Amino acid sequence: NHPRFVALLAIDTVFVVSALYALVESIDVATQPMRWVAVATAVAAFGVAMLAMLLGLLAFHTYLVLAGTTTWEVVSCRSISYLRDHPRSYRRFDLGWRRNVALFLAPPADWRNG
Repeated sequence: NHPRFVALLAIDTVFVVSALYALVESIDVATQPMRWVAVATAVAAFGVAMLAMLLGLLAFHTYLVLAGTTTWEVVSCRSISYLRDHPRSYRRFDLGWRRNVALFLAPPADWRNG
């Protein structure tokens, strides 16, 4: 997980929520033509679908950060040699959520230098 990707998901979520709020606030059935209301409703439905996908991705990647794991380890745990003999819930690199978050936010380390 890359901090910039998680930040992108969070920022996009805030953007979609604010856009949906502005759209809903702009709809006035009493004074606007029904064509505009229909278009606004369709755009709002699309926005809600995008929001659902963004929230799902953000929740999943937040879990990955807190658990100290990667998408690859979760999805392919049966084909990874160091995870194959362990239960699916086993997280080899989990150091507790506080240290996991600290490591996630820290600058990348050079693994070759130990």
